[in-house]
Amino acid sequence: MSGTASAGLPSSRANWVPRGRDGGPSAQLMPDAWTTMGPADGVAAACALARAAKAAAHTAATTVSITWCFMGISLGARRPHEGLPQAGAGCTIGPIRVIDITYRVYPMIKPGLTVHRLELFLAVLDQGGVGRAAQACHISQPAVSEHLRGLEAHFGVRLVERHGQRVRATAAARVVEPYARQALALLRTAQQAAGEVRGLRAGSLTIGASTTPGTYLLPAALGRFHATYPGITLRLEISDTRDIERSVAVGRLELGVIGEAPLVPGLAAEPWVKDELVLIVPRGHAFARRRTVTAHAIAGEPYIAREEGSSTRGVAERYLARVGVTLTPAMELGSTEAIREAVAAGLGVALVSRHAVLARDRRIVAARLAGPRWTRDLRIVRRLGTPLGPAAAAFRDLLLERP
Repeated sequence: MSGTASAGLPSSRANWVPRGRDGGPSAQLMPDAWTTMGPADGVAAACALARAAKAAAHTAATTVSITWCFMGISLGARRPHEGLPQAGAGCTIGPIRVIDITYRVYPMIKPGLTVHRLELFLAVLDQGGVGRAAQACHISQPAVSEHLRGLEAHFGVRLVERHGQRVRATAAARVVEPYARQALALLRTAQQAAGEVRGLRAGSLTIGASTTPGTYLLPAALGRFHATYPGITLRLEISDTRDIERSVAVGRLELGVIGEAPLVPGLAAEPWVKDELVLIVPRGHAFARRRTVTAHAIAGEPYIAREEGSSTRGVAERYLARVGVTLTPAMELGSTEAIREAVAAGLGVALVSRHAVLARDRRIVAARLAGPRWTRDLRIVRRLGTPLGPAAAAFRDLLLERP
């Protein structure tokens, strides 16, 4: 029997077409499992597939010619001792005689849309040829051709037709071309904008803060930041401490400044500035003439407090509990400014941050509490394990450098 069959071994699933005596295809076999094989077992695998194909197609072939194909592998880098038989050599495995071995290398072409492929596609159109595009882009001509085929595989259409050394854009290419140019222009704009943000020449920053730091301390810091980075748009959100903690924890805010240690998990806190709790009274009040006032003395006065959830209220309650005094608020107000106005109007006394007592407001007087000073740290909070953006990192550095 003198029939000859050809077997191809690409590194992926493929058709194998045996041939009968007349050289025409007599049957077609699709292997159930076709795996990438090492060079040492390639010939044996090819012969095994040849035998399977022969049996399946009921051909009379007893000899095979093997074309061993590699996808994306350079044969030049391989050595004979790695198991590759010489091209043109023959061998016998069982009843099958291998009369010829041929090696071919095919580039691995993966379909896909990338910025690089769009740039090469437009370069080919602009330069009028693959060779000129390769020179302009400083890569090899085969690489340009490979990327073009990958782009064609992605779109499912042919983009260029070759005529000698030149290429002609197809109708499909003319449809794709304006979108490709627009996409690359938008990407360049995005890259430029990202550079502006990275260099703090543009962008925005929102800082969250509880009432005391947000009202009395951060505006000056924001002013210093704006003087240094005028291109950054700044926004300050003032809310109670727990709201700020939650907003930072979920990533809605990068940075927050609060009046006590955070309770929400997943936050990192850094001490920023010291704050002290003081008693404020109307200027004509009897306490206004005292150097210090005891907590027990406050118990006989109408007490004005911040709302639940305020860090100022929490600090005041811890102080009162420590000295053994319980105060029932005569009224609760939602801001320190409202408390100051109520005290100035003679409605009661209050415990507030020293930063909230303005020297120019002569309607109220701040008195120290008797005993050790009751202080707290105002803290900068951010998410654990999440790097700050350029603007937030610069603002944090500014706060820590100059409280």
